[in-house]
Amino acid sequence: MKNVAFFFAMIGSCSLLAQTTLLDTVTVKSSLIPQTLVQANRHVQVISGEELQSMPAQSISDILDFVAGIDARQRGPFDVQTDLSVRGSSFEQVLVLINGTRLSDPQTGHHFMNLPVAKEDIERIEILLGGSSQVFGSGAFAGSINIITKKSSRNTTQVEVSAGSHEAYQLGFSQQLSGKKSHTRFSANTAAHQGFMYNTDARNSNFWLQHTHTLGMEQLEVAAGYNQKAFG
Repeated sequence: MKNVAFFFAMIGSCSLLAQTTLLDTVTVKSSLIPQTLVQANRHVQVISGEELQSMPAQSISDILDFVAGIDARQRGPFDVQTDLSVRGSSFEQVLVLINGTRLSDPQTGHHFMNLPVAKEDIERIEILLGGSSQVFGSGAFAGSINIITKKSSRNTTQVEVSAGSHEAYQLGFSQQLSGKKSHTRFSANTAAHQGFMYNTDARNSNFWLQHTHTLGMEQLEVAAGYNQKAFG
C-alpha cells in the first residue's frame, strides 16, 4: 500500500509541475525610453511648459536649479557659464540634449550650457536622474537632460524687454509662421551687463531656427542654432 500511495503522489506532483507557466516579460515606461522593471527605479522628472512660465527664472540654468538633485553652479547671470552636477557628480558626467540631439564641447564640459535656445523656446524639459549611458552613450554617467523645443502651431510674434542694475538688459524676439504643410519658428535673444566690478561683465546672444515641412506621409524637420558668449 505504501508503494501505491507513493506512486499516486508522484503522479500528482508531476501534474502540478506541468501546469506551471512562465509569464511574459513586462516593459515599464517611466519616460519616453522603454525599459525593464529592474531599470525603472530611476528618478524621472518632466517640467512642462506651464511650469516653465510660472517659475521665477530668467534662464535655463535658473530653471534647473529648482530641480531636486541638480546643482546648477552659475558664475554670472543670463547663463554666462554654468556647470551641472547631478547628485554630486562632476560637470562632465551630465549629458545635455536638444530634441534628443547630443551636445558636447571638444574642449571641456564647462560649456555644456552654451545653448542656442532661450526659455521662451522650450516646450518641456525631461530630466533623467541616474546613469543612462546604455541609452545615450558616454557622458550620461550621472544623468541626462533633454530640452524639447516648441513647434510652430499658429502665427504669433513675441517681444520681451527687461533691464536692471549695472547696465543689465535683455532683449528677446520670436516669430512663428504656420501653414498647411510648413511650420517655422525663429527666435533671437541677447543679454548683457557690465558687472558689479571690473572683469565681471558679460554678453550672451543666441539664435534658433526650427522648420517642419510635411511631404506626403513623411515629415522633414530642420533645426539650426547659434550661440555667442563673452565674459570677463
